[in-house]
Amino acid sequence: MIKGYIFGLLGEMQKQGLSESFKLQLPQLILAATDNLGLSETSNVLNNVCWFLGEIIVSPTNRDIVKPFLNRIAEKLSSHLNQVKLNKAVALNVAITFGRLGLVDEGEIANMHLERVTKQWLIAIKTLTKGIEKETSFRGFISMIPHNPGPILKFLPHVCSAFM
Repeated sequence: MIKGYIFGLLGEMQKQGLSESFKLQLPQLILAATDNLGLSETSNVLNNVCWFLGEIIVSPTNRDIVKPFLNRIAEKLSSHLNQVKLNKAVALNVAITFGRLGLVDEGEIANMHLERVTKQWLIAIKTLTKGIEKETSFRGFISMIPHNPGPILKFLPHVCSAFM
């Protein structure tokens, strides 16, 4: 339970702006967050880890720091999105964070992970109401499409539904 709150606090700190000393610790914090994206974690921990990572990714000044962890984060998020019985709130936070990964390196994410998660991402994200989370996740996800359009064409009805 404490882990979840810590990552929630870290996400909130990111929204308020990071001090230079905090930024120096960011690689270790991202590594710890990624380690806590395991399938055995509780919903609270997963939600807060996803939120923390998503807030880090959204900041353009952090993207170079996130890049070395990108594939590992995407792999773990993909595993969660492909679970049969995933809590809806967790699925939504996982989807938001996955979409935002495209803001860091759309080509790598598209080529390695888009095929596995497109349908589940679209299903999860369509339940999100308008707001900055949906906007940034869509921007990242849409930036991946030119690099791997196949999955989008395959699930075109879901794409249309997600945009409504």
